[in-house]
Amino acid sequence: MRGFLAAVVGLAVVALYLTWGLGMLLSERADAGVNVGGAVFILAPVVVGVVARRVVARRRRVEREDRLQRLHEARLELTRAEQPELWELVERTARACRAVVPESVELHAGAGARVLRYGPAQRPRLMLGVPLLLGMDVDELTAVLGHEFGHVRRGPHLRLARRSDERRLRRRLRLALARREELACDATGALVAGPAAMASALRALAEWGWAEHRYTADYLQPGVAAGVRPRELYRGLAALFADPSRADERAAHLRAVLDGREDPRHTHPGLSRRLDALARRSGARSVPADGRPALELLRGADGVLDRAAELLLDRDIVKARPLDWAEYFHTAGRIANSRVALPVSVRVGGAGDLGRVVGLWENGGLPDLAVQAVALDALAAAGHVRWVADWAAPLRAVRADGSPLPEGDAAALVALIRELRVPVNHVPVFG
Repeated sequence: MRGFLAAVVGLAVVALYLTWGLGMLLSERADAGVNVGGAVFILAPVVVGVVARRVVARRRRVEREDRLQRLHEARLELTRAEQPELWELVERTARACRAVVPESVELHAGAGARVLRYGPAQRPRLMLGVPLLLGMDVDELTAVLGHEFGHVRRGPHLRLARRSDERRLRRRLRLALARREELACDATGALVAGPAAMASALRALAEWGWAEHRYTADYLQPGVAAGVRPRELYRGLAALFADPSRADERAAHLRAVLDGREDPRHTHPGLSRRLDALARRSGARSVPADGRPALELLRGADGVLDRAAELLLDRDIVKARPLDWAEYFHTAGRIANSRVALPVSVRVGGAGDLGRVVGLWENGGLPDLAVQAVALDALAAAGHVRWVADWAAPLRAVRADGSPLPEGDAAALVALIRELRVPVNHVPVFG
């Protein structure tokens, strides 16, 4: 967008100078007392500015329509007939907020919710992020819905924010009003679900960024790079988020978010400020309490999550070969290790001659990491090693009976090969 604006400004400058030159030329032929060139010179910037403004406005409108179109395509609609319990919660919350009930409820991949108006009729539709169903209880989800319906209900603070945008006030004022609106919508969520549920939902959203990063880096990327993926993509993400052994990591991430400085250029207030405002609120909730996991609102949740993964997630992930968790971890770890072992084996000659690799290492010709990769590959090929993972720790190699291997100890791995009498003439590289 900045490049486009720069181009418009550049063209405006060129047009200005061309117009100025034309005006000077015309002024020589003007009648006495009438400075045509000066008039053209004064009016030209106004004309050029109006044209440039229209071009930029049209470009922004096209970009917004394209963005909404992409959101419309990357979605999974949940109908009333398919998901009556979820729809009941949505309708009850919308009415409690005095907002229009959305025409549709659609799942998307992001960790958030939003009420959008799309199409010629501008009917509202609720975009509901899959992570909200995976990582929240019904009370927290109700609070998030109340917050989002607060954005579309009629209220004085919302009208003020809209008027300020229409009058093109300075950006700082618009951002201040946007932050004020977010706090007011938090208050709406607190009215329908209670301040505690609204605060808990905000904390869960902050922690969800940690879960998505860890899940992608530690559990998805090794397998997707090898052409495989877990069969239950979203269930694994939910399990990682809920695992008690990761509570300290989640808490550390949340503390970092709470301690971070509020960005004055952002439309949302800092998390600390939002939680402080909720802590000062009290009062009864207008929607009945429900502490069940939000996923229990879905009928046939596993099927819904599978369809959502196929429609919403990155194509490289979805097209990979699906495997059950145990086989997925072993396959991903084996292929990742083989990509290190194969070049080493080929380099020493013999396309995987374990005896040569060990001999070269013992004479100081190879680093420890190289012989470790080849040794693990040989042990795995002979059925003595498997790669495993759980939500407490990422991929790692263990012995076939589940006992740990000497981690980072090349000499111990070579000794294990000899102890188990692993064939040294050839190491079949998996993949």
